[in-house]
Amino acid sequence: MTYSVPLVGLFAMYFIPLIVSVFCYKSYLRMRWLPTIAWSCLTALIAGVVVLWRIWTYESQGEIPSDNTIIFHVIPAGLMVYFALPLVVQLHRKWIGDQATERERTPGWEGFKAWLSPGHLVCCLGVLLCGWMMTYPHNNWDKIFGLSILTFPWLWVYPLINTVYFYLSLLFQPKEDRRAAQAKILAMLEEGKIDAQECAELLSALMNSSGAHAPRPEKEKSE
Repeated sequence: MTYSVPLVGLFAMYFIPLIVSVFCYKSYLRMRWLPTIAWSCLTALIAGVVVLWRIWTYESQGEIPSDNTIIFHVIPAGLMVYFALPLVVQLHRKWIGDQATERERTPGWEGFKAWLSPGHLVCCLGVLLCGWMMTYPHNNWDKIFGLSILTFPWLWVYPLINTVYFYLSLLFQPKEDRRAAQAKILAMLEEGKIDAQECAELLSALMNSSGAHAPRPEKEKSE
């Protein structure tokens, strides 16, 4: 099979993303140079296999891919690997490898915002852009919507579970733990580390999480 797309152009389309990915992965994955280069080479290998598979798919149907087919349907399939694989690796490292940052571990809206980092967003948007190019010119929005479901929502799985677990732990906190926390706060008051007003605020916040009433500190009662 012969194609009108120059061989030099195919090499450029293959190796330029490889070189660029080394520096991008270094910043995004925050690895040392050797593992970063290894991941970039693995990504390039998988992307090449995907491109060859797409070409074989057309040839098996007795169709010779045109320039537009290669540019809009074959190459984006390989480029999608450059965006999807590092995203999967980073999510695995943060979920399973316990490498989430302090902001990403924060329950509530702050934790959700922390997961919308530029690196995550670039990977998700890159997957969607490649998916859109692969459906061009038909613009199959069902497939694009499906890709969006497989990318962006995964960014909020960790903060969602973390937030739900945090509030449930407050709601079902054992009485022994609440009493220990209450005793620690009263001890801080006796040691002079906090005043009566701060002690009352801490006890109120602790008791509100369980629906109980906070006892008044001794110094406040004496007044």
